[in-house]
Amino acid sequence: MPLVSVIIPVYNVEKYLKECLDSVFSQTLDDFEVIAINDGSIDSSLEILNDYAKKDKRLKIISKNNEGQGLARNDGLKQAKGEFTLFLDSDDWLESNALEKLYRVITQKNAQMVFFNVNRFYQQSSKTSFYNYCAPYLASVGEGVFSPEDLLEQIYLTPAYPFKFYKTSFLRENNYHYLSGRFWEDHMPHFVILANADRMCVLPEAVYNYRIHSKSSTANASKYASTIVENFRLCDSELRKTKRYKLLRPYFIQRKIQVAINYYFRINGKNKKIWYKNMQELFKCIKSIYPFELEKISYDKMFFGDALKYPFYIFRLKRLYAMIKNHLKAYLP
Repeated sequence: MPLVSVIIPVYNVEKYLKECLDSVFSQTLDDFEVIAINDGSIDSSLEILNDYAKKDKRLKIISKNNEGQGLARNDGLKQAKGEFTLFLDSDDWLESNALEKLYRVITQKNAQMVFFNVNRFYQQSSKTSFYNYCAPYLASVGEGVFSPEDLLEQIYLTPAYPFKFYKTSFLRENNYHYLSGRFWEDHMPHFVILANADRMCVLPEAVYNYRIHSKSSTANASKYASTIVENFRLCDSELRKTKRYKLLRPYFIQRKIQVAINYYFRINGKNKKIWYKNMQELFKCIKSIYPFELEKISYDKMFFGDALKYPFYIFRLKRLYAMIKNHLKAYLP
């Protein structure tokens, strides 16, 4: 049984796939398997995968009709034999010692999952910036082991699926799976797995390189705007099954509100109206399900409380707060 399963959904990514695969097969820790899910690619991606598979038996290829990267990750996890799991997007790449460092941390601390930092690579400008994904956790609990009870205000502050290293059995015990055909397909497993985790920790180093380009999911948010209400309902339904639902639901609501407004600023002008309309529907839905919880939310604290510890959030949060105050009074208390 390999120590690590690296799961890579692949769809029409011939331009970046070799760099991704090279970064995995050059790892300093060599006891791993790579499960590449060819999600109906019509370019040369499958040919590239086959070439690598001939050279290295650690690469296993699953070919299927195109159903989206969420279901592709689900298929990969079903086949994973590694003690630990890392999800890697096929246009991203790893630092050469990523698996070794992640394996060392998760085993030394007997954790169920590890958060790690990232380098963001902007394809258009070829510039790279360090993304301190772990900042909220480091500021509160440092590099020790923690659970949601240790940092309720921060537990859902960071983004969703990427930048985590998991114990495979922990994922399976908690029915970890992605949604399909909806924007934020990764939110549901993110919210649920954090609600069920008892032992988490961080690796403050950037071991993952995250490519941002015009085809990134964040750049096409408006395409799936109509799915965000259904996404919320599904997330809420799954979160209700967790042992920390009552404890974490206020922070789940807050995070959904913050993310929805934040995406409004990231979408290009012609699609803002589409997103705004669906965002209003989302807020109506939240208000219908959680009227009492919403009344208790302090939006000043929500946007400026603990987040003031992290200077890189302040400017963005000011814009979000203004959005609440000036444009969404009809939809939130």
